[in-house]
Amino acid sequence: MKQKLLKYIIFTLILIFPLTVEAAIRMDCPGPVKKGTTITCKLYSDYPVTSFKGKLDLSSSSNITLNRITPKDKFINYSSDSNIVLNTNGVDERTEIADIILNVGNEDNDRSFTIIFSQVDYVQNGSTIHQSGGISERINYEVPPTTTTTTTTRPSTTTSPQDEKTFTVTLIANNGTAGEVKGTCSTTGSNCKLDLNTITTPTRDGYKFNGWGNNATCTEGNKDTFTVTSDTSLYACWLEGDSNPIDGDSDIYLQELTIEGQEINFSKFKKEYELTVLYEVENLIINAIPVDESITVNLEEAYPLIVGDNTIEIKLTNDQDEESSYIIKVKRLNEGEEIRDISNDARLISLDIEGYNIDFDSATYEYNITIPKGVESLEVTPVLSSPYAKFAVSGNSMLEDGSVITVTVVAEDGTVNTYKVNITIEENFLENYLIYIIIGGVLLIGIIVLIIVNQPKKRKKQMKKEKLSSKAPKSKAQNKTSKVKSAPAVPIPVGQPLKPTNQNESLEVLD
Repeated sequence: MKQKLLKYIIFTLILIFPLTVEAAIRMDCPGPVKKGTTITCKLYSDYPVTSFKGKLDLSSSSNITLNRITPKDKFINYSSDSNIVLNTNGVDERTEIADIILNVGNEDNDRSFTIIFSQVDYVQNGSTIHQSGGISERINYEVPPTTTTTTTTRPSTTTSPQDEKTFTVTLIANNGTAGEVKGTCSTTGSNCKLDLNTITTPTRDGYKFNGWGNNATCTEGNKDTFTVTSDTSLYACWLEGDSNPIDGDSDIYLQELTIEGQEINFSKFKKEYELTVLYEVENLIINAIPVDESITVNLEEAYPLIVGDNTIEIKLTNDQDEESSYIIKVKRLNEGEEIRDISNDARLISLDIEGYNIDFDSATYEYNITIPKGVESLEVTPVLSSPYAKFAVSGNSMLEDGSVITVTVVAEDGTVNTYKVNITIEENFLENYLIYIIIGGVLLIGIIVLIIVNQPKKRKKQMKKEKLSSKAPKSKAQNKTSKVKSAPAVPIPVGQPLKPTNQNESLEVLD
């Protein structure tokens, strides 16, 4: 009986476990990686598979390109167009699928990039399985050694330590020699002024440093101070030109550029300017002096302006007929319209996340939400306080436990506020306790099998017991009782009294 029960349990385990143990296709990439190098990511399976198909997606970063794919089986083939598909056919049960060789460029200003295989299907034990969510691998860039510069702004009065706020400012050299520099700015108010003069100026071959801005494509930024209201990042702004210019050089530059009645922040390496004038300004008179007498400057006596946008081009030509240009974009306001002050409003008035209530307050810069597992992104809708500000949302893809969605708001004057939403993944009871559920199910099935197996045996045992009981020898008393024969009934004459068997008894005469 025990042997049969063991067979039933083993048979049940054989039926259940192949359904719960599936292969999983994974990707293993090195990291952190250095820019300008080549890396190899290995595509493999936890358990042997006989077929694999997936679509390679490198769209998360333009800095990453495919070098080649080296299959681990001669039957593997792939197409090398923009929609790369790696497709195995007839693989002889193996776990290693292919090596993905990637080129890492030098232009990416992010700290990481993600490689994705979508539409993943594979064959295991003759069954085709779709891997929900595909495969993704996040790879960090190698961070150069950093130095720390601390700038502190304090009021003249003494304050308690708990009233002081400290913001971290990350200064990114943006392909310059200084790499990445972290600084701090402390205040007892809502913002502080970061003194940029204390920061070592970065250098870059072929470029002129032109201040610190809020994005990697800036060409002009702040050089003296920067208003900080939260942890933020600043990028070095670069202008094309000699990084170490010499006065009187023979390059095609202007030494001086002025506009009558207007102010511009001129630099000979800065080739484009923006200017706003009142409606009453109908034309501009521009004066320009080149760095060398051999350079000819093509100037008009006056440049007429229309209401709205105007573009003025100043052309320079040297004695070798080489040309260069300076561009001035002029906006002439409507009649009665005034030139306003540049806005420093970098706030949000609302931050909506579809399906979640974060109780938003424009003065609160960090929030926490819990989302179900499997949610890759959220519908995030920021609303700006100022029409002149801009915002950017980052980190809202491939969400996982510990992810941070960042909304960066940049005011017209360059003031930056950063709102953060910390992500926690909700625990999945079924997934966390699946193995216990399986074990409990197996035990329950074993108990049911045991009951079913034992019921017929109990019934047979009872019947056998009853049969043996009927065949057992009877006792003497039983034999004596069985030998006594009942006397035949004697008729009693009507009207004749019966003799009492006991003196105390009386009988009635039947009529």
